[in-house]
Amino acid sequence: MRRWHRTNRRLCDYYAPGAELWLTNVVVFALWYWRLDGGGPNVRDKYPEFGSRSFVFPQMQIEKDERGRFSVENWRPGFVDYLFISFTQSSTFGPTDAPLLARSAKLLTMVQIFISLSIVMLLIARAVGVL
Repeated sequence: MRRWHRTNRRLCDYYAPGAELWLTNVVVFALWYWRLDGGGPNVRDKYPEFGSRSFVFPQMQIEKDERGRFSVENWRPGFVDYLFISFTQSSTFGPTDAPLLARSAKLLTMVQIFISLSIVMLLIARAVGVL
């Protein structure tokens, strides 16, 4: 029992920094997406437009005459929408429900996916080395 506890503690010491690094990656890229899309939150507030310039969110794919039915007539993305994009891209290593429009978003996404994939590969390599 004592050996299991010591091994379990050692595994937590190995994986906690990796999880923190992955989570930091998600939050940092969410902030970048939020800050860069359409000139940033201040510009988006100054010139309210429907949707986004860098991503095709699911709300933007609803036909104009159907938007009232889904309560998205004046919808604009908020930080949580960008956090969701960042989380899903780091989890799946690619875009999920929001296709990319802007080149800057595509480049940021490639960097984010590379970092996330590198973190996962290092964690797997560490796991193999520990076991």
